[in-house]
Amino acid sequence: MKLILALVVATSAQHTPTDDDRAEFAKWKIQHGKGYANGEEEMRLQNYLLNRAKAAELDVQNPLANFGVNQFSDLSEEEFAVYHNAKHYYAQPRDPSVPEWPAYSEKQVAKALEDDIDWVAKGAVTPVKNQGQCGSCWAFSATGNIEGQWQIAGHPLVSVSEQQLVDCDHNGDQGCQGGLPENAFRYVMTKGLETEQQYPYTGRGGSCEGQGSPAVHIDGLTTIQKDEGQMLTFLQHKGPISIGVDAGQFQSYRSGIMTSCSGRSLDHGVLIVGYGTQGRRAYWKIKNSWGGSFGESGYIRVAYGENCAGLKNDASSSVVKGGRSPEPTRTTRRCGGTSWRSMERPTTATVRRKLALRSSGRMSISLRRPTPMSWGISWR
Repeated sequence: MKLILALVVATSAQHTPTDDDRAEFAKWKIQHGKGYANGEEEMRLQNYLLNRAKAAELDVQNPLANFGVNQFSDLSEEEFAVYHNAKHYYAQPRDPSVPEWPAYSEKQVAKALEDDIDWVAKGAVTPVKNQGQCGSCWAFSATGNIEGQWQIAGHPLVSVSEQQLVDCDHNGDQGCQGGLPENAFRYVMTKGLETEQQYPYTGRGGSCEGQGSPAVHIDGLTTIQKDEGQMLTFLQHKGPISIGVDAGQFQSYRSGIMTSCSGRSLDHGVLIVGYGTQGRRAYWKIKNSWGGSFGESGYIRVAYGENCAGLKNDASSSVVKGGRSPEPTRTTRRCGGTSWRSMERPTTATVRRKLALRSSGRMSISLRRPTPMSWGISWR
C-alpha cells in the first residue's frame, strides 16, 4: 500500500497541479497560517508537491514511521537547510584535548540494553523549544544537555539561554551560521549561562548582553565513544547526550521509528533523551529544536544499533559536579509482565537507619566507598 501511494504521489508531482492538489494546498495553508506575496504561491505549491512526493518515498522505506506534509512542506531543500546548517562544523576533526568518558564494561552495557530510560519523564528535560530560521541547533543541543546535567546533579531544572550562546560564544561558533555543542561547553565553563527568562531567545544574532549573573555553570566536558552501547550506558547512568546527526531526511517526519536513515554527513545538533523498545525494535528518543508541532510533539525516534543518521559519530556532554548522580529508575522487561525496581542512591536517613539496625544486632551491612564512575567524575 505504501509503495502504491509513493508512486501515485511521485507521478502527480511531475505534472501540472490538479484541482485536488490546489484544494489540498489551500487547506494546508490555512492549517499552518501561510500566506504568500504575489507570484510566490505557485512556487510554494511546487515545493509542497515535491516534498509530498519525497515524504511518500520515505514512508515506504521506513515501515515503522510515518512521513507526510508538515509546517516545512513549502520550503525548498535550500531554504530548509538553514534548520540544519552545521555541516562545516561537524566536518572538523575532534579536539584531542577533550577527554573521552571512561569505557563501561561489557556487563554494564548488557545491563543497559535491558532497561528503558526516558529523562523527559524523569524531569531532567525542559519543554521542546524552537530555533526558528536561525542555524542555532548547536546551541539548543548544548543547552538541553546542560539543563539535564544540572538537574541530575541535584539542582532544580531550569531553562537556560540559547540566545546568550548565539550572541556571546565566538569560540569557533558563529551564532545563526552554525556551531558545535563542544565549543558551547567551553564557553559555559568560563562564563556560565543565564536563564531563558534573563536572556530570552530572539532567533537572530545580536550583540552580547550577558549581565554576568549566570544561573547555571558546568565543570567540564567529555566526548563519548563512537559506540551505541557505550552511549546508551552513559545515557542510563549520567543523562541526556548532545549528538550530531544528518537531518536531511527529517523534514517530513511525523511519527514512529525511523529505520532507514542515511548518515553521510552530520549537519544538525540534537539531544538524546531516552531509549526504549516497540515490539522487538529498540529505539533512541531524540529532542529536536523545531518546535512542538514537529514530529512526535517535537521529538523523533530512530532505530537503535544502526548508527541512524550518523548519531554515534559525534556524541558529547557537559560535566556538572553535584551532590547526587542517580542511576535511572529502570524498567526490567520480563516475559508475562513488567516489574519496576528503584535504582536511586540511598538517602542519608536510610543509611543511618541501617547503621542503627546493624548496631542493634538485627542487621549486617557492608559499606564501601563509591567509585568515581558511579558517582560522577570531574576533569582537571
